Amino acid sequence: MKQQVLCGLHAVTAAIQRRPEAVLRLHFTGELAPRFGDICRQLAKARRIYRTASPEELTALAQTPHHGGVVAVMTPREFGLPSAETVAQWREQRARILVLDGVGNPHNAGALVRSAAFLGMGALVVAGDAAPMLQTTAAHRVAKGGMDHIDIFAVPELAPWLRGLPRDIVTMGTDQRATRTLWRAAQHPKTRDGAVVLVVGNEEHGISAPVRDACRLMISIPGAGHVESLNVVAAASICMYALMGS
Repeated sequence: MKQQVLCGLHAVTAAIQRRPEAVLRLHFTGELAPRFGDICRQLAKARRIYRTASPEELTALAQTPHHGGVVAVMTPREFGLPSAETVAQWREQRARILVLDGVGNPHNAGALVRSAAFLGMGALVVAGDAAPMLQTTAAHRVAKGGMDHIDIFAVPELAPWLRGLPRDIVTMGTDQRATRTLWRAAQHPKTRDGAVVLVVGNEEHGISAPVRDACRLMISIPGAGHVESLNVVAAASICMYALMGS
């Protein structure tokens, strides 16, 4: 059986609340024991292991000293394809969907998920080869529980999937060289009145050429010009905030 190690109070609590059946083992310091009383009673009924552990034991389990006093071993969450019914719901709800193209740092991925969950994005989509990164301990810890409060999907390849979306869904990529600004795009009637898929790219190279070609619109965030660009988390968060208000 595949296993996933989560740590950090927010990440572990959210995962257990949303996926209690996935918990295999739970370890926590004595100081945090009062917080897990109800959860431990549920685990006892399900005959799952829980116990107190020293910080050093938790560090060994999590492979990081940044465990926050709790480590859970769980069955990993599976990320499926978005169905035609799911896409139809996005259109009906005028959803905002975040797509990660080549984001390679699990800390950045976790921070993006945290922002997406905070801002109420409808879902997150990644390419299939990027899905394992979202299962990492680091990504979950940085997401602060956001990973279990947003729908996540994985598609084999992003470019064909984007091209196959209905024409009335705005597919919008980020590129600081684009002449159309985020503010202008966010106020366009098609954006205000319909579903939007926002694509952000790799930390160094941005959006890949095939995915860029599949986007119907490229946008930039105007700045003061003192530095070339924002990092991917800051740029995506600004874009998501602007789109949620449109």
